[in-house]
Amino acid sequence: MRRLRVRSRLLVSAFGLVAALCTAKALHAGVKAASPIYVNTTVPYASGAIGDARASSDSLQRMQCWANYYNTGSPNMGCNATDAAGHNLGCWSTNATFVNAAASLTGDSFVEFYVNASTGECTYLFVEEASWASPKQP
Repeated sequence: MRRLRVRSRLLVSAFGLVAALCTAKALHAGVKAASPIYVNTTVPYASGAIGDARASSDSLQRMQCWANYYNTGSPNMGCNATDAAGHNLGCWSTNATFVNAAASLTGDSFVEFYVNASTGECTYLFVEEASWASPKQP
């Protein structure tokens, strides 16, 4: 009888441990991080996730980049960001690497760019597709 109670307790304890581990895994499955649009006009620098801009509760946040390809002339690109406070920053470039990076954006992209304050030209462009970034919602 004592042996049966010990086995029962062990079995209940094992089920409890498995349930706790499964719940913990479900609650912490994958890193998620919000990246609202951030604009620093002093540096000048902007960053943020397109999905977080789209899901923001305000009507100001925006992150966009575009690429133009012509049959004559140089391809070009531009990025523009507006944060929740209404600070806006944009840049452009004819650098082929920047044009290709801008063309690779999706609704789930995280974007970061620096701007030459004198010319408005992009000096750095970072585009990332990552599981931690919020996907764009309708």
